[in-house]
Amino acid sequence: MRYQSSLSIFRKVRLATVGLTTALLVAGCAGGGVNGPGPVAGMPPWFKGQVEVADGVVQGFGTGRSTNMRVARSIARVDATTEIARFQTQRAEGRARLLDDLAGTEYADVITVFEEASKLIFAEELVGIRQADSEILEDGDTYIVYVLLEQDPKAVAAAYEARMQEQQAAYARFRMTEVFEQMEEDIRRYEERRPRNRR
Repeated sequence: MRYQSSLSIFRKVRLATVGLTTALLVAGCAGGGVNGPGPVAGMPPWFKGQVEVADGVVQGFGTGRSTNMRVARSIARVDATTEIARFQTQRAEGRARLLDDLAGTEYADVITVFEEASKLIFAEELVGIRQADSEILEDGDTYIVYVLLEQDPKAVAAAYEARMQEQQAAYARFRMTEVFEQMEEDIRRYEERRPRNRR
């Protein structure tokens, strides 16, 4: 088995998330109050609660609760970002497995370069993240924030290209694989979706 488990990668993401959340909570306790919305009830209709892939775009949903609205919003974004990182790490593992199944030792260098690029892209920094929707509710003195974040597949593909081009021969062979075709398909679906989202 040439591909590596996503556990070690996700553990790094989880530790970073825990640290950021702790810092936000401390800041919230120290900060003053923020004027917010009137009391409302119910979860927004667009909130799915788990990662989805829509038209080639990975969508992460997050929630945050705090008596400080800024902290609640930040916690929600961290929650959604962590879910995207978890999904993309597992997806990268599956794609490494596909490369292994299709070519095995013949593509050992490609698999290695792909795995190393995945670690850097999804464990250290998530590229192409944007907020697609959000809603702030109020339950007594507690703010409840729901957010929807999306990750641009073009940014992900560009990050892979930047990381893998250092090994030009392996990257050239990667471009001939089914995994590369899957990434190109994500971009094509994303480009078709974009005009519908423009206001």
